[in-house]
Amino acid sequence: MSADDDEYKRVYSRALAMVAARARSTSGLRKKLIDKGESPAIVDRVIARLVEQRFVDDRAFAAAKARSAVAKGRSSRRAAMEVAHAGVDRAVAKAVVEEALDERGEDEIALCTRAAQKKVRSYASLDRAERRRKLYGFLARQGFSSDAIKKALAKVLDAPSADDEEIESDP
Repeated sequence: MSADDDEYKRVYSRALAMVAARARSTSGLRKKLIDKGESPAIVDRVIARLVEQRFVDDRAFAAAKARSAVAKGRSSRRAAMEVAHAGVDRAVAKAVVEEALDERGEDEIALCTRAAQKKVRSYASLDRAERRRKLYGFLARQGFSSDAIKKALAKVLDAPSADDEEIESDP
């Protein structure tokens, strides 16, 4: 048995333990192993084997990350950035975010509206114009498009609230 074989087995065991602890992308796993001082040539061989054995799957990793980001109410732009930042190709990241939105039956406007409904409570003490301005800024920083924000604000701020309806129905 050669030193290369011993090193390969050691790196393979280390990589397997890392993947068992949590899902990783191939590029994320490669970076982590190299940062720990492993040989890039051995790391590439190990990752190829892990991919072949389906212990590492970039598409499945990206899909899980995208579903999590969408469930948290992230804009599709921000969710795709998070997935890409985790080491997944940008085109794949964008595609899996769209799939995650389809799975939930939501679109960008629905996500934006949900985020606005949640955040507007914290602006309850502000006057109407200030609440609109702050909420618009918050949603823009979350990565929502201006079109989605305008539609969400119309639904959240311009719709009559339950309190308004009670006041109108009292004689």
